This record gives sequence, C-alpha cells and structure tokens, in this order.
Amino acid sequence: MQGSGAIWSAGQGIRFSNGGTGASVVNYTGAIDTTGATGLNLTGGAGAATVTMGAVKAATNAVSVNTTGTQAITLNGATVGTAGSGLVANGAGARTVAIGAAGSVTGGTQAILLTGAGTTAITNGGIIGALPAGIAINAAGAGAVTLTNSAAGTINGRFTLTGNDDTV
Repeated sequence: MQGSGAIWSAGQGIRFSNGGTGASVVNYTGAIDTTGATGLNLTGGAGAATVTMGAVKAATNAVSVNTTGTQAITLNGATVGTAGSGLVANGAGARTVAIGAAGSVTGGTQAILLTGAGTTAITNGGIIGALPAGIAINAAGAGAVTLTNSAAGTINGRFTLTGNDDTV
C-alpha cells in the first residue's frame, strides 16, 4: 500500500491486515492526523513487514506494527502518540527502526515501545523523546537492542532496555 495524500480521521488512520505469509508493505508519505487510537495499525503474519511513514499523529499510538516476521520501519516525519507511544513494534522476528533526519518520535507514555522476542537495531538521525525525564525507549519486554545515534540525532529521556546484551 502506498500513498501521499493527507488523512484526517476520528478512527484509525490506516489499518493494514495480512493474515498470510506474504510481505506487508506500507509506504505512506502523507500526513496522518487522527483523534482515534492509532494512526497506522499494521497486523501481519509471518512475512516481512516494511513500513515507511511521513508525519503521523494519533490519540494513543501513532504507529503500531505487530508481526511474527521481520520488520523494517522508517519514520521520516513527526510521529506523535499523544497518550501512548509514537512507535509500538511487537514481533518475534528481527527489527530495524530508522528515524530519518526530519523525523521525530514522541509519546505520552514513551516514544518507542518494543515488545516480543525479536532483536532490534535502531538508527536515529532525528529526535527520539520529548522530555529529559520521560522514557525515550522502552524495550523491557523485547529481545536485544542495538541503538546507534548519529551525530545529528538527539535522544531526550531514558532507556529501559533488556538483559540481552544491549548495545548503545
């Protein structure tokens, strides 16, 4: 699925569901602004999930990706989960998360929530978190995390990582 037009909604901005084993691909560069719970809700099967998003703002979680396959997530705009998380990534497969130079991820509970046994490699070229006292990355329920913050990247807040050989 791909698109670039703005979406305003009182429900979910985009709901993408794949119950099979094929790949799930969402490339949406347009702004999504919803007063509903979720801006993008991707539920996939065992196939790879590839998500590339522009700006997303939602009442609870901005971007939610839940699959058993691998995940490649790129956030290139302001990603705001007002009462929850900017990004929720749940999965058993390996994940890569990239925050682009024009990207930012913030949330009312934490900026990024990682759950499931999959390992995660995060590369930040933008901004993760809004407040120094907040939680930037919560990976307490995830596999090992490798975090790379580029020279232009900013991380505000603290990390809750795993006991699985995390690297920062």
